Amino acid sequence: MEGGDLQLLAFKLAMLGFYLGVLIYAAPIPASSIKRWASTLVEDSLIAALLALTAAALIAVAGYLQLLIGGSWPQLDAWLFDAVVFAASLKALSSLVTSLPDPLEALKPLASAAASVMDELSWAVTLLAATVLGLKYLLGYSQILLSLGVLLYAVPFRVAKPAGAWLIAFVIVFNAALPALPLFVESIGDPPAVAGAEGVWVGRITVTSSSGVVEAGLLRIHSGGEEVASYVVKGGVAYSSLVKIPRVQAPLGLVSFTLEYMGVTFKPDPPALDTSTAGTSIELHVPHIAFMGGESVMVYGSKQPARVTEGEEGVVASWEGLKDGDYVEIAWLEGCKPQYSVREGDVRGEGSWTWEGLKGEYVYVEPSGEGRIVVWVEKWGDCDADAGLERIAKDYSETLVSLLDYITLDVLKMIIVYYITLPGMYLSILLVATTGLARLLGGGARLRLKIM
Repeated sequence: MEGGDLQLLAFKLAMLGFYLGVLIYAAPIPASSIKRWASTLVEDSLIAALLALTAAALIAVAGYLQLLIGGSWPQLDAWLFDAVVFAASLKALSSLVTSLPDPLEALKPLASAAASVMDELSWAVTLLAATVLGLKYLLGYSQILLSLGVLLYAVPFRVAKPAGAWLIAFVIVFNAALPALPLFVESIGDPPAVAGAEGVWVGRITVTSSSGVVEAGLLRIHSGGEEVASYVVKGGVAYSSLVKIPRVQAPLGLVSFTLEYMGVTFKPDPPALDTSTAGTSIELHVPHIAFMGGESVMVYGSKQPARVTEGEEGVVASWEGLKDGDYVEIAWLEGCKPQYSVREGDVRGEGSWTWEGLKGEYVYVEPSGEGRIVVWVEKWGDCDADAGLERIAKDYSETLVSLLDYITLDVLKMIIVYYITLPGMYLSILLVATTGLARLLGGGARLRLKIM
């Protein structure tokens, strides 16, 4: 049955009530208790008839009030979407902090407690968003609901008048004011920001150079523009500083890599990839590193070497087609200076470097007139150094633990106020306004709120 059919039926019921009122008023009945119903029936029937004839106008008035208040349905949809995404992020974050690796087993009770709080908040935000979404869905049938309210209002002898009056008031008030929910919330509270809650990739990462493997370095992993983990590279394999095995963790999704050693930063190939499609192993190639002698010596250039030849006593690396600004450097840890010779190219200077508590020296070589550089470096020196990079590496598990810092008292207050308290308060105000309008229509409806 359409809204127009309900309005027509309501109008006919109103006329029935009017005729009953006139009949009772004109009937020779001496009972005053019955006579009092005459004026009541006539009054109610006239109001019901007016409501039936102006139902469409009431919907238009509610829309006009909505414009005056400043709300809009697209704005409410955007707020609901943000609330659902926020609840999902809390749920993902809860799952993330409870999946700590074995080395952080002692922190799992703390993680479980934080996860429990996040689960409860996620459930509460989801419930409130579902409530608002349900109200919005009901208001999609405003014409039918209003017509049904008028129909109930028009039933003679006030059998269903309170319910009809409340339904009419509900349609008018919530159509006018529910879209302004985001305005009310944002004018009082600040939206909380949820910490990153990606999944976790676990696997093996190998790092190679132009002549073999990268013997030493610090592999930094970035996600979302921030560094989330760093791993020690030894013998061409990235190691966790916590578990001392060639198994590392990274966010599940798009990540980028940089390799650092002796104060130099290299971008490996590929510089970024999606770990969700990488399988269980990743191979990174750093072509600008020509040769590494253990952890003590590194030969690298601004371009990839043309050839790297290893002999019994040393390594010969050559670069061709170099231009102005290109260079090659031979760097070593303090106390580990190797034997070397520059066979082609010009030595432009020597210097020292410091990086992450390590010190060392380097020699700077520029290309010859033919754009070539050829250097020889002894393969095995007398220095067997250990850079000790474990002290500065940061396992991704530590980043997961740092997510627990997100759940502070202030953040909890922001979440509760922005997504639970203020929306609940606003809905309560609308319910009170609905009850007041229903009583104004003569429905006598009361909303009993029990305060615990």
